Amino acid sequence: MKTESIERYWKYQRRISKRAFGSSVLIGLIVFFVGYKSVARGLLLGSMFSVLNFNVMALVLPHQIGYQKRKATVVACASLFGRLAMLAVPIAIGFYFERFNLISTIVGLFAVPLFLLFDRVILARIRGEYSL
Repeated sequence: MKTESIERYWKYQRRISKRAFGSSVLIGLIVFFVGYKSVARGLLLGSMFSVLNFNVMALVLPHQIGYQKRKATVVACASLFGRLAMLAVPIAIGFYFERFNLISTIVGLFAVPLFLLFDRVILARIRGEYSL
């Protein structure tokens, strides 16, 4: 039973990662061909780090379950600070390099959370799943 739930967890995590990044690539390509190259680069950079952040969070989450409260808290805090430091990298790149638009980089960092919201609110209603 536990193995089945972990498999469903990993399958869901991979599906969300692929769809969020695929959507960002599609939007980035459209923006790129319209002529806003730095905006497209920033969006792709941010979304790449957004997916990376989501994957790191998904890898660390099972290590927080089933441990003593103190150890789980240490793992959670270390994960949070590490992921925040990782998310600072694309912001610094967008700030210092003109090839990347800073605003679109920041928007790209929200690719996975926005896709999760879109998936659970809009697509769930289309599929007939009304529970949030």
